[in-house]
Amino acid sequence: MELVVQLFKYVLEEPHLQGKKYRQYELNQCLIRNTQHSIFARIHILVEKKSEEEYYRSIIDQLPEKEKCIFSIFGKQPNYSELVKYVATSIEDHKIVCIMNSDIFMGSTSIDFIRSEIDAHTMISLTRHEFTDDQHTICNVNTCDLIYKYYGSHDAFIFTTPVPSFYPYQSVDIPQNIYGSEAIFMKSWVDCGKSLKNLCFDIPIFHMHRYRFTNYNIIATHELCNVRPTVPKNRPDLQSQMITMF
Repeated sequence: MELVVQLFKYVLEEPHLQGKKYRQYELNQCLIRNTQHSIFARIHILVEKKSEEEYYRSIIDQLPEKEKCIFSIFGKQPNYSELVKYVATSIEDHKIVCIMNSDIFMGSTSIDFIRSEIDAHTMISLTRHEFTDDQHTICNVNTCDLIYKYYGSHDAFIFTTPVPSFYPYQSVDIPQNIYGSEAIFMKSWVDCGKSLKNLCFDIPIFHMHRYRFTNYNIIATHELCNVRPTVPKNRPDLQSQMITMF
């Protein structure tokens, strides 16, 4: 699987110095964990400038898997449209691709399982778990409320190449990490004829974000496009814990 992620480096100065230092640590940890994950054949890292590439290369320099990382200096923070254009122009056909937020890392799953669940007409849109510990020993409405109280939040999107020639790039000329942007992004794929799955228990992704010091605008409601979590067949007990906000 090909991972596509955009990274930037925090300016470690006031205000919120302590929070920014820890926030940078979280981004570094997600990059390290994803680089070490065997499910990713290549990791495409889009950065704004050369100094950020140099910084993140230093983070992964001691990892045996560092050669799978491909850096691209983008000059700005790419929006969803530009991320999809990157996939369309830089990744070969018949590949499984994952566009993921920068503070997310992939948990334990199988590429064979993903292959069995995806085709040219399907996108897997994943709701995140919150990182608790390396074994994720606690997973419930208190630790992972975005799943158990689902209201449309998604942080990773898995699909196959090629990108459709008629993909509506202009409709997703919006950045990641703005409330509702993922709903617009998912709708753009539905408009291309794809169905959505949310296999967030079988393909767990984890969020690292202890400090919150940014206020985000709202550009869409999640009613625009959403897909509820699918409860694994071997865990029917989870169904009674699920609450949906729609």
